[in-house]
Parts: sequence; structure tokens; C-alpha cells
Amino acid sequence: MSIYRCPACGFIGEEPAAPGAKLPCAKCGVTSTLFATVFYVQKLAERYLAARRELTALRQAVADPEGESSCAQDQPGASVPLSADELHDTDQLATEAQHRPLRDWLGARQIGATFVLDAVDTTGYFDEAARDMGGQYALLAGVIGQVRYAYGQQFSWVKVDLARHEPAARQRILDFCRQLYSHTLFARYSFRKQSLELGLGIQPAQVVREFFLGGWLEWYALGVLLQLCAQKRLEFSCARNATLALPNAELRELDVVVLAGARKLVVVECKTGEFRADIGKYAKLRQRLGLDRTQFVICHPDLPDDQLAALGSMYELTFVNLASLRGHLQSLF
Repeated sequence: MSIYRCPACGFIGEEPAAPGAKLPCAKCGVTSTLFATVFYVQKLAERYLAARRELTALRQAVADPEGESSCAQDQPGASVPLSADELHDTDQLATEAQHRPLRDWLGARQIGATFVLDAVDTTGYFDEAARDMGGQYALLAGVIGQVRYAYGQQFSWVKVDLARHEPAARQRILDFCRQLYSHTLFARYSFRKQSLELGLGIQPAQVVREFFLGGWLEWYALGVLLQLCAQKRLEFSCARNATLALPNAELRELDVVVLAGARKLVVVECKTGEFRADIGKYAKLRQRLGLDRTQFVICHPDLPDDQLAALGSMYELTFVNLASLRGHLQSLF
């Protein structure tokens, strides 16, 4: 079942049609967009939790205005620049203060925003793993693909044949996988020297599953953007998995978004699977945000080079693969 909320009368209903379909509201007849029920409820819960955090902060400010002022001065935000090294091990990005410039920028355009603050907390290992995966993607694409397939098929074990790799490349793959195992992104690790067979136990934790199914590309794109801001000494406000509430009551999610220098908004939609059905939606969202085509990026790591410019000219968006992502983002700064 799918769920919708009428943009005209607010009626909420369920329909058996697939998410993304448009049907007339059962109450007033206005066309409404269907969403997957779990997705819709998840976004409502995120907005509720964000509103509750803001309400708690406001209550504390009313109860102790002097303390709130002191806290505001001490709380890290977009105005506190971080070095490139500090960006990979900090919780200073996972604050309401850091997200506030981004919220204000969107609010000025009558767009509501809900942020998952922890989605940019880099004190864990996800951003480091993503940096290695993106930086060595040509070498690691096969392993990443096998792990992704294993999650899709609910396998618990992956066997990687390393015999076809040269010794130096083989060692880099082993070092990478051993590092991920030490950081608990794999549940088990084994290597048979005689057969050159690497065995990896699939980590069942949901956060790791989401990472391998595409989250790693979001972390990588975010890392590249923040490194560029740090190199240029630009103040920034960033978010992952931001949910936008448009005036027509439609919800849109942005994979990675960075507001650089309080002026330039850059959006990177990260796709490791099929994305063609969503191109029209992204083109409309780019126009609604008032962004230049260069600032709304669709990144698919395996998109052929000969399709990038062609797709861009057709849809007034920027399409990149992993090899061209950094170069394009660098050109924006």
C-alpha cells in the first residue's frame, strides 16, 4: 500500500498503486502524489524529532536567556572553519547551528527542511571507508559490487577471487578489506593464500547495509565538497539526506547538499542503481531551487563518459561519474 496527503484539503489516504503515481484525492479530487508508507512515516518521524529538539532548545532559551546566549557562542556552526583533517573526525557538523544557514537559505525560498543531524557526524568510520572506496574505485568496484549483490540476495558470505589481480593490486584489496573488518564493516575476514580466495562476512547491521547499498557514495561526495570548502577557507553549511517540504506539500530528499560561502548551494544526488525514472523530478527541483545546472549534480559511479554531456544537454542537469565528480565540483569553487 502507498499513502498520500492531499495538498489542497490535507486528507490522508491509502491506495494500492505504486509509489510515485498520481491519483485524485478521495475527498476533494485534487491530484496527489503517492509515497511508500514506510518512507512517508519515517520522514514524518524525522520532522517530529527535529521539531521536538527545536522546541526543547527554545524552552531552555526562555528559561535561561543568559545561558542560551553563552551556549550559542560556544556551539560550533558554519562560522567555525575546520581544517581538512578535522573534517574526518568531528561531531561539530552534527548540530542544529551548523545546519541553520542551510535551513535559512531554503526558508527564504518558502521551502521547509528537515535534517538528520547525525548523518554528517564523522566520528565513526563511514566517511573514512567511503574516502578509500571512492579514491580506489577502479580497483575496488568488483568487491563493492559483490558486497552490494550479497545484501540484495541476503547472503551472509562473499568469496572474492584475487587470482586475476597483480600482487600489488591484490595487497591493496586485502589491506582495504582488512581495514573495513577492523572497523566492523565486515563481520568476518579470511584469506587463503594457496587459492588466493578472500572471504568476507556480511555485517547485518542496518547502517552498514545502507552504507554498501549506496550510502558510501554520499559520504564520498560530501567529503569532496567539504575538502574543497576547507581548501578555499569557505564557511559552509552541509547536510545528508535532507528532506524538503515544498509549498505544494510534496516531499523531496536531497542526498548531499552544501551551502558554501553563505551563497552557493550545491546538490549532489548519488545513484548506484537505476536513476532514469527520477531525472524529470530532479530537473523540476533544480528549477524550484533556482540553481544553475552546474550546481545540481547527478553522480553515478559507472556512468559512461560518452553519456555525461549528452544527458546534461537533454535535461539541464550535470551528470558525472566517479572519475569526473571531483573535477566538476572543484570547478564550482
